[in-house]
Amino acid sequence: MASPQIENGYLRLAHDLVQAIARAQLKPAESSCLLCIADNTYGWNRKTAPLALSFFCEWTGYSLSVVRRALRGLLDRNIITAKRGRPVSYGVQKDYEKWRAEVVPTGGQHAEMTSKMSPRGNNLVVPTGGQQLRKKKEEKNIPERNTWLTPYATEWQDRYGGKMEFGIAAKYLKPLHDEHGPEKTLAHFKNFIEQTEATFVSYPRFAQTFGSWNPNKNKGRRPPSHIAMDPEHAAYYENRGNG
Repeated sequence: MASPQIENGYLRLAHDLVQAIARAQLKPAESSCLLCIADNTYGWNRKTAPLALSFFCEWTGYSLSVVRRALRGLLDRNIITAKRGRPVSYGVQKDYEKWRAEVVPTGGQHAEMTSKMSPRGNNLVVPTGGQQLRKKKEEKNIPERNTWLTPYATEWQDRYGGKMEFGIAAKYLKPLHDEHGPEKTLAHFKNFIEQTEATFVSYPRFAQTFGSWNPNKNKGRRPPSHIAMDPEHAAYYENRGNG
């Protein structure tokens, strides 16, 4: 029989932070990963902690792919912070007024909008009725019309389930697409994202190391993404994670 005792460790969270989490409309895996981060930071009187993906899997019971999507979702909404390292150091963004809204589809036949408020008034937009169809299209997060970028966006969606940054992606993928052709570039890109955590995907780095991602030549090889980024790219991803 389980017999938890606070003498064996406990987690202190402010009431308004707990309420903000309860109202954030998190997916189950996102909630589990957020609790994992909170327990291993606040539970040990520290703001951040280096946590490997394998640790998240063991702690939450979710698979690696589910954990990756959950962390990406939390980062996209600025609910957690991440600083590059081996492993990555994660923390909770305790200023919940900086959290980004999640669009959550609900049932109903009307197109009016309703809102649910966080403790200090942040809106979580909840569409009803006619907006659900548009939401379903947006969930795929790929261009509504087919373009040269669509296959890359589809691979991204299948791999991470998060938002692809179309602007910067197009900037670095288009020259490769034109020079090497769509088939070769897509194969390299697919291999790149399969071996790279979503937090650390860098399109400039992919372009610089394009030849290293030949799926027929680097099987079992340590991916270049583990090499330290140059200061400019490292700062970009640290700032993105720290919101």
